[in-house]
Amino acid sequence: MRKIIPKNLLIGSASIHWWFPEFRKPHDYDIYAIDDSIIDDFLRKNPRCKIMRNRRRYLVRVPGLPKIEVTVHYPKSAIDLWVIANQSSTITEIGGVYLKIAKPTTMLLIKRIHSLHGAETAKKRKNQEDLAFLESHVNENPTDMEIKAYEDRLRHIKDIVKRRQSCNI
Repeated sequence: MRKIIPKNLLIGSASIHWWFPEFRKPHDYDIYAIDDSIIDDFLRKNPRCKIMRNRRRYLVRVPGLPKIEVTVHYPKSAIDLWVIANQSSTITEIGGVYLKIAKPTTMLLIKRIHSLHGAETAKKRKNQEDLAFLESHVNENPTDMEIKAYEDRLRHIKDIVKRRQSCNI
């Protein structure tokens, strides 16, 4: 039997709910992918699925499943580091595609990033609520690789904010 080593990572509420069943039920699937080949995988396994693309993000509609949002690695996104940091994690399958499930420590760090930036919106409030849940439930420390991914992504976001602020002067 061939060993399956996914290069894609299930994140978001589906990941948190998998580790903590008392967490709210997910309404969609969020995935970090190392490259675009995941889209080919969805099409091969689900010939009737619909794909919409917006830069490095894809919306995948597989009949019978909630929507699937895929963000593909791009320079400074740290997606590759998040996936590497979770190589020892549990595997799941969605729409015939195998994924690693982001560890609780990874989700804690991703939610910290998401709660830091953006306008006060319902999505930001949801991220802050998710972060509070994870902070009260995650009892282990992130790995060095998770911390590196977090720091790289945070540095990139701060650079974007600085560039936007300098353009508004």
